[in-house]
Amino acid sequence: LFSPPLSVLTAAAILTAAAFWFLRKDQFRIALLATILLAGAGRYVLSERVQFHKLAHFSELDGESVSLAGTVGEVRIMERSVRIRLETENGGVHAYFEEHPGLAVGDEIGLSGDFRTLKGPRNPGEFDFRSHFHRRDVWGNVYKPSLTGFQPASGLGISSFVSSVRRGMSDLFRQKVGGDAGALM
Repeated sequence: LFSPPLSVLTAAAILTAAAFWFLRKDQFRIALLATILLAGAGRYVLSERVQFHKLAHFSELDGESVSLAGTVGEVRIMERSVRIRLETENGGVHAYFEEHPGLAVGDEIGLSGDFRTLKGPRNPGEFDFRSHFHRRDVWGNVYKPSLTGFQPASGLGISSFVSSVRRGMSDLFRQKVGGDAGALM
């Protein structure tokens, strides 16, 4: 993902490190460490700003019937459903289908359904799925989805190859093991 502010920050860090390299080689390690720390802090501040905008965008959709378009980033067969990660221009969402819709990683799709934002922990010490998925750029779930558009992947990328191998292994595992244990892969 290309981000102009992060690219400018990275270029400034590289130029600063290069300047210290040529000016004072004996203090290069200290300058490099300081540059890395400043670049990390800048990246953190910029990413927090981006995350705030994504959270605000998806919070407006909570409880609404939505139509989304994007690229399939993951297909995972769960115990009672199939979870599709849809990567939209504003961030990722999970869509839960009762049966496998026949989608593969890289497919361009449109879908509509009921959108719900991710909820935080309800009890102290409980795992925070919301933070977990936000760090992975997933901002909500679409329930009762229906496909409104479909464009298959070109089939020439590495992600298409890895997805087809993974799907084949998953199908084989489900055939050989079966039952609830077969849905684990």
